[in-house]
Amino acid sequence: MADWLRFFKEKWDIPHISIQAVSGGSINSSFRLESTKGTFFFKHNTATTYPGMFEKEAFGLNSLSAADCIRSPEVLEYGTFGNQAYLLLEWIESGIAQKNYWTTFGQQLALLHQYTDKEFGWEHDNYIGSLHQYNRKKDSLVEFFIQERLNPQLEMARNAGLLDSALEERFNLFSERLPTTLPEEAPALIHGDLWSGNWMTDRAGKPVLIDPATCYGPREMDLAMMQLFGSPPFSFFEAYHEVFPLKKGWQKRMEVYRIYYLLVHVNLFGTGYLNPIRKVLDDYS
Repeated sequence: MADWLRFFKEKWDIPHISIQAVSGGSINSSFRLESTKGTFFFKHNTATTYPGMFEKEAFGLNSLSAADCIRSPEVLEYGTFGNQAYLLLEWIESGIAQKNYWTTFGQQLALLHQYTDKEFGWEHDNYIGSLHQYNRKKDSLVEFFIQERLNPQLEMARNAGLLDSALEERFNLFSERLPTTLPEEAPALIHGDLWSGNWMTDRAGKPVLIDPATCYGPREMDLAMMQLFGSPPFSFFEAYHEVFPLKKGWQKRMEVYRIYYLLVHVNLFGTGYLNPIRKVLDDYS
C-alpha cells in the first residue's frame, strides 16, 4: 500500500494518511482511508481487467443519489494510477437497523422505482459482479429482459460449455411464453444487483444502497434479487406495495426474474446453479 499512500499524500498535499483493509467483495481490494481531509472508502482493481468499471459504478451511484429516495454513498472521485483503477467514496459508518427499518426500506425502494424513463436500458453498458451487463435501449420490458439480460448470459454459458442443447431448447420455449407472463410496465430506476451484500445500514439505522448495476429496467428484478438468498420480511413488501402497488401475480414472477441472476451465477461459479433454473423452466415449458 506504500504506493497508494504516496499517491494520495501527493494528490492532496497532506502528510498524514493511513489505510486499513476492509471487506469489499472478491473483485476489488477495499480499504478505509483516514486522513486530515476526512475518512473515505477506497477500492481499486486492475484497469485492463475491468475497463470502466468504477466510472460506471460512479455514474450509477450518482443516479441513485440524484433520485433522493434512499441513501447511497457520495462519489468523491475515480481515476487510474499506473495500471490500477480506483474509486473513492464517502465512508459510511455501519449501524444497527432501527425498529421500522424494513418498512422504511420498502417505502424508499418503491419511491426509487417510480423514477422512470421513456425506454428500458441505460446510457451505457455496465457490470453485474465481474461480468459485462448490456443496456441497449428497448421500448418493451419483455424485449429488454430477453435481449439484454437473458440472451447475453445464455451465450456466455453456451460458449463456456455450461449448457446442453436440451436446456437451450427449454430456454427457447420459456422465452416464447414471456410476453404472456411479464406485464408491460414503465421502466423503473433500479439498483440492478440488490442482494443482501449490496445494501447496508448506516449509523442512523437507515438502509444504504451500494455497488449498483443500475439501469431503467423491470422494477420486480430488484425484488427478485432480494429473495435469491433468503428474503426480507413481510413488512418490507407490505410497505413497498402501499407506496407503489405491484401487479397481480408478482410473487410468481419473482422466479422468472431470478433466472437472470442465476445465469450470472452459472457463468461466475459453474453449473451448480443450473438446478434451480431447471425447476423454473419446468413450470413454464
